[in-house]
Amino acid sequence: MRRLLRVLVVDDDEEWRNLLAEILPPDEFQVDAVASAAEAKTELAKSFFHLVTLDIRLQDADESNVQGFELLQELAESGQTEATRIIVLSAFGTEQQQREAFRDHNVMDFVNKRGPEHRGFDNRAFVQGLRSAMAGKFQLNLALNIHWQGISEPEEAVQGLRVQGSRLRASDRDSPLFRRVVAELDDLLCRLFHDAEEVLLRSLERGHGGGGLLLAEPQYADLGAGQPLVIKFGDVAQIHTEAENYRTFVSGFVGGHRAAHLTNERRTPLLGGLAYSLLGHDSGRFRNFQEFYIESSQQQVVRLLETLFSQTCGNWYANVKPPELLNLTEDYQNLLGFTLGNLEAALTSRLPSVQGAERLKFEGLSGDRRFTNPLQLLNRQPIILRSCRGVTHGDLNHFNILIDDQDNAWLIDFQATGWGHFLRDFARLDSFVRFLLLKDATLDERLVLEEALGSANNYCDFTALEASFISANPMVEKAFHVSIAIRKLAADVATEGRPGDFREYHAASFFFALNWLRFYDAPRMEREHAILAASILAEKVAH
Repeated sequence: MRRLLRVLVVDDDEEWRNLLAEILPPDEFQVDAVASAAEAKTELAKSFFHLVTLDIRLQDADESNVQGFELLQELAESGQTEATRIIVLSAFGTEQQQREAFRDHNVMDFVNKRGPEHRGFDNRAFVQGLRSAMAGKFQLNLALNIHWQGISEPEEAVQGLRVQGSRLRASDRDSPLFRRVVAELDDLLCRLFHDAEEVLLRSLERGHGGGGLLLAEPQYADLGAGQPLVIKFGDVAQIHTEAENYRTFVSGFVGGHRAAHLTNERRTPLLGGLAYSLLGHDSGRFRNFQEFYIESSQQQVVRLLETLFSQTCGNWYANVKPPELLNLTEDYQNLLGFTLGNLEAALTSRLPSVQGAERLKFEGLSGDRRFTNPLQLLNRQPIILRSCRGVTHGDLNHFNILIDDQDNAWLIDFQATGWGHFLRDFARLDSFVRFLLLKDATLDERLVLEEALGSANNYCDFTALEASFISANPMVEKAFHVSIAIRKLAADVATEGRPGDFREYHAASFFFALNWLRFYDAPRMEREHAILAASILAEKVAH
């Protein structure tokens, strides 16, 4: 179906509303018309438009009326004039208003109605001006041919997306918000690939942040196949935050042999989209870290992590702030969004295999051993330690590390990037290795793993630990040694001119383990492992 340029006409004069509806060809334009600012706001809340033609005076009899200009100010202040362009079409605008409209409110054009009965208004020139402006300044390619691979329809791409505070689910497909987001995703792609003839899209697995990821391979009419791009899309405010984080904390700092570069940022009223080019990548194939971990040897995984932390992110960790007293409880609650209440609910109502109040018993463990309830520590007092802040990725999980066939890695998704506890990237990825990537292991084997890792009191203990740890399960062996490798990399940063107390790493690991309780879709074994790890770590952190 041919896409149409969506136009909203806002004019109190019925003749002008009818005229614009008549002169805009219906095979190119979809025109809706309203007579007041209030009606315009209703339409803009209900549907999205590429263009609004706006009269300054929406009550001709009232010479003081400037409701159209006030609406323009509201749209500009809310950022909507970035997604919906404005043409002021009025017989009453002053030169001062014209200057202000162009300077402050991103107005695309200011057209004078030129007297009564529309004399002097050139219909053909007006329509052609719209076509040229939308193809040029607005950079919108409504003829883009979009191909989806791996999914049958774009509706699948938006499932799980969080927009305006709501998570879009398969059961919401007939809701107005779901249908609008699907339409705006199509339109967003027409903006991101405004100069392409067609684009092939594959959906990439994404984390828990509520955004979507696509691998895009554009095709250009004259130049042929373009460079593969990673597209991040989602709620417009969150995507804007990610773009600002990239410009502030990533551009010029993240290095190594490969780096993701932000090449384009576009938006619709509800959605934002970012295009990242992956310089040096040409195969079109990626694995996320989870897939890479499963397919690769322990040695390959360790080499990749060494490159990732020391080269790609090395500038972040080399420029930490001086040590200070940090309230790590507050820091991680702000990062992860957990509270004592929702953790208690996750433990008592969603994990019935773990029983007890002050001491916990695990049905999955042999014997009758009981463990400290880690929520008791969270309830007593904040964990305050002398540590450092630094710039970190903030959400370094298995989905946000992409790896190509040559084992080169790129970081994506910078929504949480910024200042925070400088060990949080290490501890977060460590938690994914132990809880999610460790498969085919019993809870007893996981307990041995956690007690071995938790026995380190200083960074210098790792060598002895590696030599003494033995497991008959090769998956547990691999998880142990990869976890130790991450901790050694953290030690290189943490011990730079500072004592080697390992308690701050235990504290970071403690919070990530607690937060795993809220991953209700995760298998029970993962959540039991996480609360068991938190129990062991609570005793280390409390002393």
